[in-house]
Amino acid sequence: MANASGCMVIERFAKFPSKMKMSGGVHAIQFKTSRNVYLFGVGLSGASGSFTAKVRIMRCLQASAPAKNSKEDIAAEQIAPSVKEES
Repeated sequence: MANASGCMVIERFAKFPSKMKMSGGVHAIQFKTSRNVYLFGVGLSGASGSFTAKVRIMRCLQASAPAKNSKEDIAAEQIAPSVKEES
């Protein structure tokens, strides 16, 4: 869905679950576009207090991604330096 500035917003959740526990594992989203796009930002959500997050932006190197919930590995390359966010 496009926002007021005409940008598309991709979210993992329509509403962030208030009881979700972050176990320190990988939490990720992936999406496919039909043309080149610009990534303008990444937002992080979490409980109040202190947390650390590591953000990596990757590009898929395969023509197609595996089926949803597949355990198949995806060949990818990192296209932006890692960013460590602390709050």
